[in-house]
Amino acid sequence: MTVEWPEILKPTRITDPYLAGSYTSGGRTSSGLEQRVYSDAGYWRLSYSIPIRNRAQVLAWRAMAGRLAAGEDMLVRVYDMHRTDGALGDVQEARVAADAAIGSTTIQIEASNLDIEIGAHLTIGARLYRVMIIAAKTPSLSTPDRLSSDLPWDDSAVWLEEPLDAPTLWTLVVLPPVRDDLTTGMVADFRYLALLTVPEDPSSLQLDLDVGKFADPTLALVEAI
Repeated sequence: MTVEWPEILKPTRITDPYLAGSYTSGGRTSSGLEQRVYSDAGYWRLSYSIPIRNRAQVLAWRAMAGRLAAGEDMLVRVYDMHRTDGALGDVQEARVAADAAIGSTTIQIEASNLDIEIGAHLTIGARLYRVMIIAAKTPSLSTPDRLSSDLPWDDSAVWLEEPLDAPTLWTLVVLPPVRDDLTTGMVADFRYLALLTVPEDPSSLQLDLDVGKFADPTLALVEAI
């Protein structure tokens, strides 16, 4: 089963998601030389600092910690104040536009009312990706234009009514590489970012309460792969 982050636990300090473990090193020689072997994969790491001030929060932490200690994964919300332009709009929508196999770093997204930017995050399924390069941007035909054209009909295409803009086809280079096979039509979420995680150090789940009531734990999480 998967643990959902308790809504009653509100992080006050959040690290920016970081792709860790992307290289290995044999160490430095006495002359200062170092050889590194880089990987395009890595794994996400982030941490939350959570103020615990009442009984309900203590109980929520205990229940969450118990399940994580038993080996369950946790789906956490990724807090990002710098989401791509348009992600907070009421009429934005994005979907995978072409199948992509595990290990791919290039994906195609069809998006309406979004101006995707390098450095932006998106979630597909329970996996988080960061846009590294925008390889192509191709405006799509509007729905009326599609109906009046000789192009074959695409059942997976998003039906848009006025006044929405026609979707744009984006070809993106992302990291980490695709974790799970992507199929055409899957939702690509630029607004509600999420990531499947496990605790980096299970011992961090222990709660040290001041006078038996208050705590400010920091929970470091890494991507569940």
